[in-house]
Amino acid sequence: MFLVYVDDSGDEDRVLLSALAIPDRRWNGSLRAWLTWRKTLQHQHRLPVTYEIHSQEWLSASPEVCWDEAEAGLVAITTQGRDQRRLRFDVFEKCLKTIGSLADVQLLTLYRQGSNKFAAYDGLLAWIEDFLQEQDARATIILDGLDQGFHYRACHRALKLAKRRILEDPTERKSCDSQFVQMADVCVHAAFQSVAKNEGRDLKVWGWYQNYLQRVIVQDGSEVDSRGIRGLP
Repeated sequence: MFLVYVDDSGDEDRVLLSALAIPDRRWNGSLRAWLTWRKTLQHQHRLPVTYEIHSQEWLSASPEVCWDEAEAGLVAITTQGRDQRRLRFDVFEKCLKTIGSLADVQLLTLYRQGSNKFAAYDGLLAWIEDFLQEQDARATIILDGLDQGFHYRACHRALKLAKRRILEDPTERKSCDSQFVQMADVCVHAAFQSVAKNEGRDLKVWGWYQNYLQRVIVQDGSEVDSRGIRGLP
């Protein structure tokens, strides 16, 4: 049994979805490893474990400001400034390293041109079904945010009941309430940097996804490129 946490990234030209598949027997240990890293981050920078690391905002020049309740002062790493932003990039890389070190965790990332997120999600579900067939396992999916319009639910219900291994409709969670959804966000944001290759970024950012997550990326044939990302037409 897998718990699969899904988040998306993209722009007007592309959609990316990452699915972080955690075996149920590894759920406790995976969360413990992540929380150990978050507690290290709290010790080093006074950033609470409950603070949401939302990748796009975290790496921007102006992330959500955090206040230290004990000292009633700003947490320095969340303030503006070149040095603080450089620290946030360093933290982001360490987040990726932590995820890449988790035992038996599997990562599937799908890329589709255009802005049709639901078509991309259909493709991701099909890939997850194939993955579960190979693993002889079942899974439940936890999505970031709300399924307004029940589009994701419709994708699930379009699966053939007799053969499907993805159980139930997707469960909706706010990313601020789920450490694993935040981890999926970190993964898909790194994948987006690899695909978009924005010229304003340091070149090493383009290699984050494959360099730090290679150990957990699902590689399954010609449809997955050298970065470990599956493309859809």
